[in-house]
Amino acid sequence: MAKNSCSPSGIYGGFEQTLFCGCSVLDFAANVGWNDQSSSITVNIAQDTCSGNLRTYWDETLTEQTTTDPDPGFIYPDVGSPAYFRIADFEYCGIIQSWTEKKGSNGNPVFSVKLTDPRIILDSVQIVVDDYVSGVNNLYNLINVYGYLEATDLDCPPITVGGVEFGSPAGGFGGSSINSRGIPWNNIKGALNILTSAQTKVTNQWSPYGRVLYIGANPSKDSYGVIAADSSNAALTSLYGASPYIAEYIVDISELPTISDDYRISGPNLSFTDLIKKVCNDFGLDYYIELLPVNYSGTLYKVIKVRTVSRRSQPSLNAISTFVNNATGVINNTVGREIRNEATSVFLVGGKEHKLYQTPSTGLIYPYFGIDYTGSMIRAQYNATSGWTPALDME
Repeated sequence: MAKNSCSPSGIYGGFEQTLFCGCSVLDFAANVGWNDQSSSITVNIAQDTCSGNLRTYWDETLTEQTTTDPDPGFIYPDVGSPAYFRIADFEYCGIIQSWTEKKGSNGNPVFSVKLTDPRIILDSVQIVVDDYVSGVNNLYNLINVYGYLEATDLDCPPITVGGVEFGSPAGGFGGSSINSRGIPWNNIKGALNILTSAQTKVTNQWSPYGRVLYIGANPSKDSYGVIAADSSNAALTSLYGASPYIAEYIVDISELPTISDDYRISGPNLSFTDLIKKVCNDFGLDYYIELLPVNYSGTLYKVIKVRTVSRRSQPSLNAISTFVNNATGVINNTVGREIRNEATSVFLVGGKEHKLYQTPSTGLIYPYFGIDYTGSMIRAQYNATSGWTPALDME
């Protein structure tokens, strides 16, 4: 099939013949999801057995390749593995959520591959923010922020005296600044950047892998947009019957706000998705999640990026209609407006306020029993039998 030379190019191309998952792209449809809704793209492909026409594809390291050979055929990729789709200037990177094979008059067969944003990975990550300071026993996607932060402050190693253990299993105490309302969000944000997203992985008992992990591609089923796995672990198959191939992800939450330490997150644990949702809801932010492949110094990093937009800034109400009206080749369009009812601000109430009143004459601290009918403070008295009681004047 020769490259199209019709115009306008916005409708006809011409686009180079492009391979994805081993077959030629027929068409695709994409949608963007905000907040709880996921973004996705569905790509329809079929095998072209003819040779001679130039084809473009991206291999397992996302290096652009070209060939004039016939399509190799559908590679039946592992669902859950990361993949990169690109045609012309449009690109989308996500997780293979599903694929289907369809046989009929439109093709025999035609394959449909659906990619979705990586929030499914964040759903599987649990973050400890209270109660437990020890290591996570090499479990995947369990990150103990509380234990890591506690260990960064006062030296408090565990010691055993008379068979009883004293001290902190974290080896330190106080670094999280935790109170009854939780850990300051700023501390959690900084810890997650270290425990999941350092360029050189930081591994320790609270984050044994220094990354968020998910299903990787079988080496026999990668290339043609499917990204290579980072490692493998045969125990995953022997113990759980799961894929032994692992993909590693960095999580970039830099667009989430850095705010007063008065704002805290309580626990004992929550998922990475719930953490993002809570912070965005409390600070009037819409968000969406995307997967960005980044080639840095010869290493391909897969970055889960959290994007935010403030609800407190009114966008231009004509931006979409202006774009559509100025586009070439639009056959029909529908434009309208609707009201939104999401919160744009939140009133947060902190802990209870405590006050002490100390009389200057005796140096004692007195309980407060309220005020009398004249508006004066009710005095307190103490005796060894009844303890503190209001001192009432009787007439």
